[in-house]
Amino acid sequence: MARQLFGGIGDYVVVPGDAVTVGDVDGFQTVLAPGVVVSFYNAAAAGTQYTDLLDLSNTPITTVTTTADGALPQFWGPDGVTRMYAEAGGERRAVTAIDAGDVVTDLRATVQSLQETVSLLSNSVGTVRYDAGTSSWPERPDDSRTYLWIGPTAPSIGGGTGMVDGVDLWINPTPVT
Repeated sequence: MARQLFGGIGDYVVVPGDAVTVGDVDGFQTVLAPGVVVSFYNAAAAGTQYTDLLDLSNTPITTVTTTADGALPQFWGPDGVTRMYAEAGGERRAVTAIDAGDVVTDLRATVQSLQETVSLLSNSVGTVRYDAGTSSWPERPDDSRTYLWIGPTAPSIGGGTGMVDGVDLWINPTPVT
């Protein structure tokens, strides 16, 4: 798996400022918090701290410190992790990798390729092998593919378990003497 990139245009650490009233709403001014150390965890509460982070120059770091304007700088998360929970002295908040869309795009392409492969395989020739231990043929798989029946005696035709006449072929691997 690969590392994902975290820290985007909307990632800031904020703290409440002065109390204000705007219209009928009472609240607080928002203050961007510079120089705050942010730790990252695998759960919203408790959990384990991620410490295998990298800055953009690929230097190992265990935490990230906000910039002079309170922004969370970009950094690389742990291998294979697309969501973490950030803690900056208050309640933890979920953060998502900013390149997670690339992962989804890659997965869609992989799924499409696998679907095409399955489609090809479902139209490919199958084989049914004679069981020498029991001196018998197994049942024919219940699908519309052509099957090659490989064994020393001809299998039965029809009946739901044998060869399909005009579709399947029998191959006798016994050498001619």
